[in-house]
Amino acid sequence: MEKWLTVQELLGLETLPKSDRGITKKADRENWVKRQREGVKGKTFEYKFSSLPEDAQAEILLKQNATPVMAEAPKAKKELNYLPEVIWKPYEKATDKQKEEAKKEEKPKGIATFDEITFEDFSKIELRVGKILDCEPVHRGCHNRGLLCDRGGGCGFYRV
Repeated sequence: MEKWLTVQELLGLETLPKSDRGITKKADRENWVKRQREGVKGKTFEYKFSSLPEDAQAEILLKQNATPVMAEAPKAKKELNYLPEVIWKPYEKATDKQKEEAKKEEKPKGIATFDEITFEDFSKIELRVGKILDCEPVHRGCHNRGLLCDRGGGCGFYRV
């Protein structure tokens, strides 16, 4: 049996607007499933529990100290195993001809393997470590940030 909640029952939830008008607007905007309340004059609606936002559902369940009844079991995500013995298993099962073809395949540009990076190449990389002391917007409405950093040799202001 599905549970239906009135606006009055939804008032006071931290995850929803604080006014009945705010809840009604949010319900219309997010297309919550609703029905007109029986035995009540005027346009008074109640909302289907499962159509409410997930955070509101969780808050209601926590307040009731209950566990949710799921209509269907969640689909488990297949976890990928990146262990070397798992990754290399298809290569090890391949024939010598298949292995040679795999070695001949052109590698995507920009991708280097560990055996291709020399110490000379690595020494060309400039690495700096610093501590961010402060971060603030550079301009209002802009995603740029100004960072006050201490890089060991004193502080500096950097735009990111």
